Amino acid sequence: MIKRGKDDMHPHRQRYTGQACKHQFDDLTGTVLMGHHQPLRVWIGCLYLMGLNLSKQQIAQELDWHK
Repeated sequence: MIKRGKDDMHPHRQRYTGQACKHQFDDLTGTVLMGHHQPLRVWIGCLYLMGLNLSKQQIAQELDWHK
């Protein structure tokens, strides 16, 4: 695995290239958060609010998510 700098869209994520396969991946590849564009702190907040049994609308309002 070779470090290849930070992701342009998400500078907190490290990018890598596999030495043998030459595929590129980042810190979230292969996780449940892969492909989602919210920072980890937002997911933690969402999980906390889900634990309080809030509705989707209430969670969106608390996290200031607007369509």
